[in-house]
This record gives sequence, C-alpha cells and structure tokens, in this order.
Amino acid sequence: MDNDTIKGRKYKKCKDYQYRNPKTLRCKNKLIAKPNHEIIKNKVYKKCKDNHERNPETMRCKNKTKICHNIMLEYDGINSCYLDSLLVSLFSSNDNLIYELFFKNTLVNKRLEEVVLPIKKELLKIYKIVNNHSDEYYKCSNLRKLLENFKKKYNKLYPNNTIDQNNWLELQSEPVQTLEYLNMILNFSDTTITTLNNWGSNSKPTKKLLTTKPITSRTQNNSIIFRINCDENKKTLNISDKISSLISITKFDKNNLWKPNNTKYKYKLEEIQINSAKLLFVHIDRLVYNSVINNIVKMETIIKPAKKLNLKDNSVKHLHSIILHSGAINHGHYTCLFRCKNKWYLYDDLKKNIKYMGSYTSIIKNTKLMSSCTDLIYI
Repeated sequence: MDNDTIKGRKYKKCKDYQYRNPKTLRCKNKLIAKPNHEIIKNKVYKKCKDNHERNPETMRCKNKTKICHNIMLEYDGINSCYLDSLLVSLFSSNDNLIYELFFKNTLVNKRLEEVVLPIKKELLKIYKIVNNHSDEYYKCSNLRKLLENFKKKYNKLYPNNTIDQNNWLELQSEPVQTLEYLNMILNFSDTTITTLNNWGSNSKPTKKLLTTKPITSRTQNNSIIFRINCDENKKTLNISDKISSLISITKFDKNNLWKPNNTKYKYKLEEIQINSAKLLFVHIDRLVYNSVINNIVKMETIIKPAKKLNLKDNSVKHLHSIILHSGAINHGHYTCLFRCKNKWYLYDDLKKNIKYMGSYTSIIKNTKLMSSCTDLIYI
C-alpha cells in the first residue's frame, strides 16, 4: 500500500481524483466544475453573465456597477492634491449651478481682467475634463501658475492691501483657502443669505435664552463657505444640528464687556441661521488648541453628514461630495468622495482610476472616512 510520510507520520496516499485537506490531512474528492460553473475558494459557483459581476461578500451575481466618468486630474508632482480634490468635488456635479457660479459671473475689477480671464479659461478646460467631456488626463500645473500670476498682479496694484497667500507653484494649501481665493478672483460671493442673532447674559447662557427676543438681529449676504468647529469634548459632530442653527458662546473679560445699546454683558450668545443658499460648502475645522500640551491638535471627530439639508426658504440641498484629509497638521494627502448616479466613488490624484465605495449609507458608516472629513459640498 502506498503511503505519504507527513511530519513523521504515515498517511494513505490520495488517489488522482483526490486532494489532501491541509488541516485534517484526510483525502477528499477534488471539486469538478460543471459547464458554466467555476471553483472559488474550494466551492463551486455558477458563472456570472457578461453584464453581471460577483459580490465578493455574498458571492452572488449582480448587475455590474456602472462606473462614472473615470478621466480626472492627475497629481502634478508638487503638492497638488488639495487643488485636484477641490475641483473634482465641485466639477463632478452635472448641476448647472456649478457652471453658472464659475463661468457666468460678472467681472467686477477691470484692472485685473488680464489675469482673471486666463484663470476662467483654464478652469473651464478642467471643468470639461472632469465633467465627462474629455478622454485625456490633465494636471493643474498651468492653473497654479495663473493663480500665482493673479497674486503678483493684485499685490502690485494694491500694495497697501496685499494678498498673503501660499506660493501657488510649490506649497500645499487647504481646499477651503483655495475656494476663498477663487471667490476673490471670480466674485461668487453673496450666494448665501444668513440671519445673525445675538443675546447677552451675565450668567452662562443656556438654550432657553434662544426663546427670548434677541438683542441684535440682522440678515446678511455671505459667500458659499459655512464653517463649523469641532468640539474637543465630543467624539461626533452631527451636521444637521449645526446647519439648522449654529450657536456659539463668547465670554468677555470684566474690563472688556460686550456693550450693545450701552448695556454691559459678560456673555454673548450668537446664533447663525441659513435662510437660503445656492451652493453650500461646509468646512469642518478640525484644528483645536489643547491647553494641556499648549499646542494645536487635529481632532479625529467622526462627522455625521446629512444626506440633504432643508433650508428656511424651503429649498433642499443634497450632499454631492466630501473632501478627506489623511495625515497630520502640516502634511498629509487630500482625496474626495463624490456621488454619481446615487453611488459613491473615491477620487485620489495618485491613482489612475476612481474607486467604487458603495451607497451613502455605507460611506457614512465608515468611521475611518468620516473621521478624516474636512469639507462637505451641498448642491
């Protein structure tokens, strides 16, 4: 009788149509795939049709995921991820609002026309690439040169009011700072209308104070950027709670009290309400001063984005994209998630292809993604 010696012990030799189980070391019949079947991880499955793919979790066949436009922006080799991710997060939308905001605005300062128009032309080229009108990858190198030219021209024209921005050719900035800079160039401010209410108190105020008439109240026009700070004492941040009513409390020194209408207050409670908005860019400020270590730290607060926002004018804004930052305060990498045909994809300028990430529910349950979220774009 033929035997195999394995680890000093003799075992009966398996027949040609058998294989040895690596755990039990027993002989088992080999799996044979019937026609139109395949073997995966020692199990037989029916082959999927050409227009189907196998779910790696359930191993069932399902309709192939429709990949959206895959030609995006490439990393230019010098810290371009912040700019690439910002533009993809905005230009991947098919909403006409984006086009009107960037390319249908009125040029206010004619003295800067010669440096503004090339920027608009370059942005339009990038918009067409990202928005499924080109089959060529592109880098933002030229746009960065044009942004640097605008800064030089502006500072030359207005030496008493210079722009103190990064070197656009080399250094990495933040998406929110870049959007503010583009706002200055393209003039798409006054797109959001908010109401600012203030209350005063000499004892630490509670939410009950909000039910009383505010001391001061005014409606104002704002840009598309809405900032929310992370709370050092909270692990999660629910966007719905902040957008409906953003509340902050300021404590004043006894020698510098708040004095509206000549009445002194130790505390000021401020509430910001969003009445209407064309595009809403919600920036999550993760940098918080830590008094224990006497330094700025980056919070890993888990963001809970709202799928849609109902504003006071009864308009509804839908979440289109999310900008992510991985790394520390002074270095790291920006990527973005964006919605296409109700499915979510990950864009990374270091990768050739976008990556399918699943549904809205699956991405907001991913704590790794939500703890690195820095910006939410609602359209």
